[in-house]
Amino acid sequence: MTTIAGHVLDATCFLLGEFAFLNANAKVNFPMVTTPFHAGPVSVTAFDSLSVHGELESGTAATFQIFSTTSGMNSLTWVITGERGSLKFEAGGVAIQMDPPNLFRCKPEALKSGAEG
Repeated sequence: MTTIAGHVLDATCFLLGEFAFLNANAKVNFPMVTTPFHAGPVSVTAFDSLSVHGELESGTAATFQIFSTTSGMNSLTWVITGERGSLKFEAGGVAIQMDPPNLFRCKPEALKSGAEG
């Protein structure tokens, strides 16, 4: 989690700018896990959930969350919203540098009509 979260945060800062300040919370939600390499459950001390919220140097508020799931679901949803519309990136994996995302764009006019733009 630490490595992949760092890579995704790096991509975020590369595209949107660095954080001027932030608050972060890391947590272990699943303290015991099973793996194909152990006979029984093993104790986990590395965090499996990270939340970051702060303000970018541009003055824009930004929130980032990454977490493990018990279902093995591994996906990325990234939404960037501004005055001229929103961009949504979706990928089957969380590593935006290795799993090229699909890009969707929504313009404010499309929101008024209920359609995606």
